Amino acid sequence: EATATERGKPGKALVTLSRSSVEPFLQSSTRRDLREKVYKAFIARGDNGNASDNGPVIVEILKLREESAKILGYETFAAYRLEDSMAKTPQNVRNLLERVWTPARTRALADRDAMQAMIAEEGGNFTFAAWDWRFYAEKLRQRRANFDDASIKPYLTLDGMIAAAFDTASRLFGIAFEERHDVPVWHPDVRVWRVSRDGADVGLFYGDYFARASKRSGAWMTSTRDQQKLDGAVTPVILNVCNFAKGAEGEPSLLSPDDARTLFHEFGHALHGLLSNVVYPSLSGTSVFTDFVELPSQLYEHWQEQPQVLRQFARHYKTGEPLPDDLLKRFLAARKFNQGFATVEYVSSALMDLEFHSQPASAA
Repeated sequence: EATATERGKPGKALVTLSRSSVEPFLQSSTRRDLREKVYKAFIARGDNGNASDNGPVIVEILKLREESAKILGYETFAAYRLEDSMAKTPQNVRNLLERVWTPARTRALADRDAMQAMIAEEGGNFTFAAWDWRFYAEKLRQRRANFDDASIKPYLTLDGMIAAAFDTASRLFGIAFEERHDVPVWHPDVRVWRVSRDGADVGLFYGDYFARASKRSGAWMTSTRDQQKLDGAVTPVILNVCNFAKGAEGEPSLLSPDDARTLFHEFGHALHGLLSNVVYPSLSGTSVFTDFVELPSQLYEHWQEQPQVLRQFARHYKTGEPLPDDLLKRFLAARKFNQGFATVEYVSSALMDLEFHSQPASAA
């Protein structure tokens, strides 16, 4: 409703074609017809045969990449990009992905069959389809783990999870965070913290957490100034940009478990930039090979699910009560559900990307 109001349609509910809008709708909407409509519109972005169709652009990109690789003496663009990576060759990447693919697909198919059985139990006379997955996966998770995201959201306030991320960084790296209100920002919702170690400046950290019409979907880390020592000591200015839903007037912003994990993940990238200690700006922060750049963030996000972190910082937004142990256990157990589907999503995208850049562009 807030998105609809922002776009001049007060009193309506609006689902945009951004992932952050579509996926929650597919998970929670009981209207199968609307789930189908939203899903089909989402996957047809840029593939609709009109002036906005990205097909010709994609073919041109593939041809130019292939041409540049051959000029440099490589058989394919994939071979060129992977030479300096840990995997080294396209075949090594394919071997790894295919080893992961088989067990992940087996797990995903088992979950699909369980969801089809659930549909039959409920009297549904239809075959499970792609737009049903997130809705019935959530119902199956609730049945198996006796948990749903709504039960834990009151404990996952944005301020609480920011404090948890900062406290974890302080314990691990000996840094401190001081919120500043005298630093210019580009929107009233943006917050700024001075980061220091033993009183010395480490850098500035900006948090732009809420969705708005002028912002693209997703979550990311970026910088406006990178750490370097080439021209004297230069401290970094690092940004985390997210698209969390803003709380109602006078209410805190409550995060889903995935939102909380995203906050920690992106802050892991931010720490990569803040804690950089190099001479050359071209090597600063996240300016590393792409097969390494996700490592700090992937590691850091796991701290969000540590029981000691949640017990301290996950507190009910109304009562201040800590997260009950029983709910904590059910939450941690539920996190393991639907991993087959999630892995298949990632691996299938990676395999398609590899295939596109391993065959002649003329075959695209």
